[in-house]
Amino acid sequence: MNSRIFFILTVAIVGIASTITPSIPAVADGEYRFVCRLSGGEWTTIAQTPRGDRSFIRWTSNFGGKVGYSREQRCREVSNRLDLYAQTQKSFYLTYGRQARYPIICLTDFEGRECKGLVYTLDPQGIRTPEQTLKDLLELSANDFVASPPVFAYLDPKPFFGKDCRLYINVRLRLQGKPSAKSVCRSR
Repeated sequence: MNSRIFFILTVAIVGIASTITPSIPAVADGEYRFVCRLSGGEWTTIAQTPRGDRSFIRWTSNFGGKVGYSREQRCREVSNRLDLYAQTQKSFYLTYGRQARYPIICLTDFEGRECKGLVYTLDPQGIRTPEQTLKDLLELSANDFVASPPVFAYLDPKPFFGKDCRLYINVRLRLQGKPSAKSVCRSR
C-alpha cells in the first residue's frame, strides 16, 4: 500500500511540475543576441532582445552565390559576427566603408570612426550605394535620425565641401526603437 501511495504521489508531483514553465527571458535586460533562422521562408538575421525577437537583416540578395556563399551561410556568418561584436563591445555602430576593392557594411565602436569589423561585403557592381544599402537594410525613416543636419567632426563654415560624410547607426538604440541614425562628416 505504501508503494502504491508513493507511486501516485510521484506521478502527481511530476505531472504538476511538468505543467509549470518558468518565465525566463531569452536575454537579460539591456542585452541582446543575434541568431540566424528561417523567417517567412527567407534566411534572416534575428536580434533577440528583452522585448522579443526582431528581424534585423533579410537575406534576399544572391551576391554571395557568385563567390560560393549561400544565403543561409551568409546569414549564419554575419549573425555570428554581429553577436560576437555585441557581446564584446560596449558601443556598437553600423556604418560602411571599403575593404580591398569591395564596399562593405561594417562595425565600429563610435560614430565618426573607421570600420573595425566586417559585417558583410556588398556587390561592387551593385546599383545601390553603401549608404543606400545601409538605409534599406534598416528601413530608416526621418524618425530614426538623431541629428539633422549632419554632425561635423571639425567646425567648418563650408559644410559638405571637401568632407567625407557617413551614416552611423547605434544598434543598441535601434533595437530599443529609439532614434539611432546620425550622419557624421569629417575633413578629408
